[in-house]
Amino acid sequence: MYDGILPSDQVKRLQRVSATASVTLHRKDGAVRLCRLYQAGAAKIRLPKSYAPDRADVTLINTAGGLTGGDVFDVSVTVAEEAAACVTTQACEKMYRSLDGDAVVTNSLAVGPGARLAWMPQETIFYDRASLYRKLNATVDPDGALFAMEPMVFGRTAMGESVERGSLKDAWTVKRGDVLVYADRTYLNDEFASVLSRPGIMRAARAFAAGVYVGPGQGRVRDAIRAVAEPDGVTAGVSIVRGAVSIRCVATDSQGLRRWIGAAYQAAWGEDLPRVWGC
Repeated sequence: MYDGILPSDQVKRLQRVSATASVTLHRKDGAVRLCRLYQAGAAKIRLPKSYAPDRADVTLINTAGGLTGGDVFDVSVTVAEEAAACVTTQACEKMYRSLDGDAVVTNSLAVGPGARLAWMPQETIFYDRASLYRKLNATVDPDGALFAMEPMVFGRTAMGESVERGSLKDAWTVKRGDVLVYADRTYLNDEFASVLSRPGIMRAARAFAAGVYVGPGQGRVRDAIRAVAEPDGVTAGVSIVRGAVSIRCVATDSQGLRRWIGAAYQAAWGEDLPRVWGC
């Protein structure tokens, strides 16, 4: 409920998104195939033709056109034994100004033995006074591999937008088997502009990406990403922390960020991004 000044000074119920989608992929007859698909509300899943060998492409769609305070969006992806998939979004997700609390987004990932999952959504565009609580919970089999990256843009430079205030809570939890190998928390509240301009945070950059790799060959993945050239306005860093490769990138605009993500993904994962990325 939003108790504001509305026509006739009456409290009105604002329409909110409640969406759930889940997909399970497995290997059968030598190919990656759909095992289970469920979708409800504004969450939709499509499996377009994949141009990468031996990989399923999964595209997430939010038919509501964006999220705002009070919306709930849950996605679950399971890649069973020996299967491989790349999950992305149809377009950039938009976080609009919130009137009544957080938009809550929960992404649950499971990677089976010998399976490979790339979690590669397109950018989340964060508008002024938006409020987002996003959770990524992943369980990776000791013989599986996960590469996950979440890019975010604070306002669209070409539209003259800026983000002065808002709330962002981003919580990542990744287990390898039963062992917690990666936990990361980002919390930004209220004075976005002043916080993001600090030298130790984003130095007034407008876009960033956080990522993690869990699986075999972590030293190779770290070195491959470090070798990727950084376009103008892009600064990236990667290191191994407690059995996971932690990835960070900040950029002055989303175009430079997208170019770097595409190159880093190809170098680390050995595949091109799905065509919906346009890279």
